[in-house]
Amino acid sequence: MAQTFQTSKSGRLGMLASLAIVVTALYFAKVVLIPIALAVMLSFLLAPLLIRLQRWGLRRIPALLIVILILASAFGGLGYVVWSQVNDLAGKLDSYQQNIEEKVAWVKRLTHGGAIDKGMNALNNAITHEATVPGKTDQTGNVQPTPGPQTTSVSNPKPVPVVITNQKGTESASINAFDNLYTTAAPYIDPLATAGIVLIFVIFMLLTREDLRDRIIRLIGQGRINITTQAMDEAAQRVSRYLVAQCIVNGTYGLSIGVGLWLIGLTAGHNSPSFPNWFLWGVLTGLLRFIPYIGPWIGAAFPIILSLAVYSGMTVPLCVIGMFLVIELLSNNLMEPWLYGSSTGVSTVAILASAVFWTWLWGIPGLLLSTPLTVLIAVTGKYVPQLEFLNILLGDEPALEPKYRFYQRLLAEDIEEADDLLTEYLEKKSVVEVYDEVVLPALGLAEGEWHRDRLDETKQASIRQAVRELVGEMGERPRKALEVTKDGKEPATPATPATRENKAYSRCVMCLPARDPADEIAAMMLTQVLESEGYCSKFVSVEKLASEYVDMVEKENVQVVMISALPPAAVTHARYLVKRLRGRFPDLKIIVGLWTTQGSLERPKKRLESTGTTLVVASLQDAVEQLRQTVAPLLVTDNAEAKAAGREAVAVN
Repeated sequence: MAQTFQTSKSGRLGMLASLAIVVTALYFAKVVLIPIALAVMLSFLLAPLLIRLQRWGLRRIPALLIVILILASAFGGLGYVVWSQVNDLAGKLDSYQQNIEEKVAWVKRLTHGGAIDKGMNALNNAITHEATVPGKTDQTGNVQPTPGPQTTSVSNPKPVPVVITNQKGTESASINAFDNLYTTAAPYIDPLATAGIVLIFVIFMLLTREDLRDRIIRLIGQGRINITTQAMDEAAQRVSRYLVAQCIVNGTYGLSIGVGLWLIGLTAGHNSPSFPNWFLWGVLTGLLRFIPYIGPWIGAAFPIILSLAVYSGMTVPLCVIGMFLVIELLSNNLMEPWLYGSSTGVSTVAILASAVFWTWLWGIPGLLLSTPLTVLIAVTGKYVPQLEFLNILLGDEPALEPKYRFYQRLLAEDIEEADDLLTEYLEKKSVVEVYDEVVLPALGLAEGEWHRDRLDETKQASIRQAVRELVGEMGERPRKALEVTKDGKEPATPATPATRENKAYSRCVMCLPARDPADEIAAMMLTQVLESEGYCSKFVSVEKLASEYVDMVEKENVQVVMISALPPAAVTHARYLVKRLRGRFPDLKIIVGLWTTQGSLERPKKRLESTGTTLVVASLQDAVEQLRQTVAPLLVTDNAEAKAAGREAVAVN
């Protein structure tokens, strides 16, 4: 049955109003919420280390002190090294001035006479033309200047500086010193205050971790303790894995950049034995990479610009650019997929959209927190039914089941993509599983929509034809693979298992459609599956009458018949055909496939068994299993009959 989504108008308006209120609150309360969010993320990052130290026998407070000491040492050491490197770089900038001027002159020579130069000249001419003040022309055509104010040859006197003196010079000096100190320290007050608040929150969150967890469960998990616990555990695991993996990836990235710059400096033949401040750039690129999307570009810009300023020629800058490209490609295509895996559970588009949203809402801190916050929101949507749309929008799981994706492509008449979907599923599952889980359910959806007048006749015929073609192609794939060997000769094994020279499979299984063309397509699938299992099988066209089916069964001496029927009228059509067969062959083995039937098969079995002993299955896999159990007694009977016939022939002779 197709998925339906029904939401009342008032429900949609209420949801939009709630979202607007939440976003407004997040924006105006960002001064309070940003430190708390940063503290929560750091708690997720440090909690595994704290738990590991406690498992080693340390009590909570000593373990927490060790964790905080490690964190403070790491940030303090990095800060000291970065500060010293920045001061060292600032002292060397004057020595790079000549090389910078040479690079600028080289760029000017490169663009001189080119498109850029012509464009700049045209722009300058246009500006000059607009700035020219038009004057009057005389009889000879010369432009006369517009009369203006008379100028004098007396130069303007220099301004006289006015000095305000204060009798209390000591107090003025102290006030100026305080103002200078405040002006110098003002840019650092807010970041230091935020860092202090975050550190305090982290300490108390780690110290009372279990108590906070219990309070959250008490607050939002009343009557749903199991679901709340699962949601909290999954969110903590996802965010912790993501943060740890990100630290490893960015740390190795920064280390690789630093070592690469050092090696480039060694081989550059410059006065300096290594790339200037290579350690600084390694640390900086590693830290900036925590900022999604723009961080790596900012981190790469500084070493590239410095290489242009320090080294003559373009060899070293090109080497630096190439190094960044290679390391970035290796990190994105090897390290990140290996370490991240499915740690976040959020789609790439959702991560990009969340980065834009949180940056707009909270600025740079929002960009840093965008992925973890999006993970938490996606997990919440996974376990809260009212917020399921969040998991659908943000999660990386397929929004539609395979059968719905395949059916949607059939409705859109996109046969190529439908074929691509089947090929994708065949890489992970067998043919019988793809038929049972994708093709048959999609065909059943189309039949149900058609019988309920939700699908017109033309569209239904188009879907049937498309499925028939796709099933025919899938049936040809294994045959084509076996038709020719590597040396171009005929294969030693037959093209299909059905042609094996084995008397155990000498009698074919006949697959009959109950009534509709869709039943015939299902019979085609069943025939392919039986042939792949080694049975001789063939299906009959739906264009024949029921009486012709009976005649064919008698003519072929068939002892096993499999009837293919799709809902919604599967039982009725199958029961009519079973009655016709039982009227002629009371002992005939009949297996009825009521494909895609949901729920128990007891009621359909009772209706069909009223016409005689009949086996009922709901999937192709079950049909194969029932056939294996049915064919074995027939083979024993055939062998016994053959032996008896042989003894009679010997006796006659």
